[in-house]
Amino acid sequence: MAFRRVPHRENVAYLEYLMRARTVPHLRAEISRTQAAGEQIIGELVRAALAGTDASDEDIRLETTTVTAMLNGLALTDAYATRPLDEHDVRRIVARMLDRLRRAYPARSRRPGG
Repeated sequence: MAFRRVPHRENVAYLEYLMRARTVPHLRAEISRTQAAGEQIIGELVRAALAGTDASDEDIRLETTTVTAMLNGLALTDAYATRPLDEHDVRRIVARMLDRLRRAYPARSRRPGG
């Protein structure tokens, strides 16, 4: 999957939209649907990353929330930092987080005859 750098101003606009959606009902419903769709995609990616491990459905749910929070945190940091985040740093942060996720759930051991 290619990483596309989201321009700093787009992160700012996105976060401002989220804040506005807290007070405007039709925006709240729209952003809720968008957020749910994004979490579903992240959940599918987490499930695929942990395929073949002993991760439970609850583990997948919690890890999906963790990844979503991390991505939202990067967007917030980028939007409100004194300068935009460096693309290479963002890539390394995400790669490290995914590596930690995979290491937290070792591959299932093969059972004899299984």
